[in-house]
Amino acid sequence: MSTKTSKEAALRSFRAITNASTADATRLLKNNSYRVEAAVDDFYNDPVAISNAAKAGSSSSMEKKKVKEATEKLGKLFDDYKEEGADEMDIEGTQEYFAHLGLDLEDVVVLALCFYLKAPAMGKFKRADFIKGWLLLDKAATIEAQKQVLVGLRKDFQEDRRVRTEAGSSVNNVANGSPSESGGLYTKTYEFTYGFARREGQKSLDLETAIAFWDLIIPHAPTFAKSDGSSNGSFTQGQLEMWKRYLKEKTDGRAVSKDTWALFLEFTKEIDQDFKNHDEDGAWPSVIDDFVYWARDEIAAGRGPNAMEED
Repeated sequence: MSTKTSKEAALRSFRAITNASTADATRLLKNNSYRVEAAVDDFYNDPVAISNAAKAGSSSSMEKKKVKEATEKLGKLFDDYKEEGADEMDIEGTQEYFAHLGLDLEDVVVLALCFYLKAPAMGKFKRADFIKGWLLLDKAATIEAQKQVLVGLRKDFQEDRRVRTEAGSSVNNVANGSPSESGGLYTKTYEFTYGFARREGQKSLDLETAIAFWDLIIPHAPTFAKSDGSSNGSFTQGQLEMWKRYLKEKTDGRAVSKDTWALFLEFTKEIDQDFKNHDEDGAWPSVIDDFVYWARDEIAAGRGPNAMEED
């Protein structure tokens, strides 16, 4: 065998037979010109390879046992809060659950948790997604264990660190807990929030709800300038207030599109204090372009971001 595809097939076949580690399987196959039968014979005469395979099998069995135990515990935990006669948690059950976690519904970390648990709407959880989400989050199957996870989850969110996947690796293929270049937990949660906050049956997000969620999530963005100097961000509270005032006063209460929601976060990363560096030829939604023109006029009239913060 010489092609890459045939070698990969031989590797899969060899490991299925022996449960050998990738390193041992590759070594033994190379020594036998990728002839599986000959490599298997060598495997059973290689104490180190056999020992490594046994350790891997034991580790895999223990992991499966932990997952099974956590799944059962999470199912029972879900039953404590689910709606009677249904297989989902309603708003009352969710409020009780969050109270036991020590969470307020207006705590921003709730959004990150809802992202992981794939909440279909505010105050709702489905059993399968609830269990799957907590299995990703360290298999935390008790209230106390989940409280501990939330401490780290809050930090991951605030620092836009990588998102966990089923394999325990990053969707961005970076190390555990490290920052993400293409968007980590904050970015993914921000994107998720649009559909999460939208009322059932609506294609767009009504303005009042959009503003409420911007108030909740934007001040935690890596791009936001914190008053205590704990952030390198440059987008200010005054600029956010100007954005909200513009939408309320100049758009006739028009609902917010998904495109506007998504690109507003990008806008906060690029815009300067005086709105002078805005790329008018960029692919921005017209509402953002029009906001910039309006904001420049407001600044010229002495009603800029600093004035908004003072108000």
